[in-house]
Amino acid sequence: MGDPSVISYDEQHKDLVASTEFDTAVSTVDTLPPLNVSDKITVPVLVVVGEQDALLCVGRVPDCTDPGAVRASELPYYQSAPSLDVFMVPGAGHDLTAEPSADESFGAINQWIETH
Repeated sequence: MGDPSVISYDEQHKDLVASTEFDTAVSTVDTLPPLNVSDKITVPVLVVVGEQDALLCVGRVPDCTDPGAVRASELPYYQSAPSLDVFMVPGAGHDLTAEPSADESFGAINQWIETH
């Protein structure tokens, strides 16, 4: 799923997160539409998700191997956005920048930016 040397380095240098910061993040993610802050987004949105993202793909999104399923799951959160696109990274997990496929993710993001 990820480069073992990157995972090892990350484990050796991990840090603490304040419980208030964690609680705020969890409550924001758990807030359902239309009360979620994401409903205020009024520009095109790109969701980039790893096919094996254990944080997103367990519970909320039924099938991260299917970009259409990810889009259908996320669409209620972006009702004010003019468009919602999904790029699914095969074989990747949650930390896309630490994956061997990071260049593919960055390339897809850059291409999307250039066309929007």
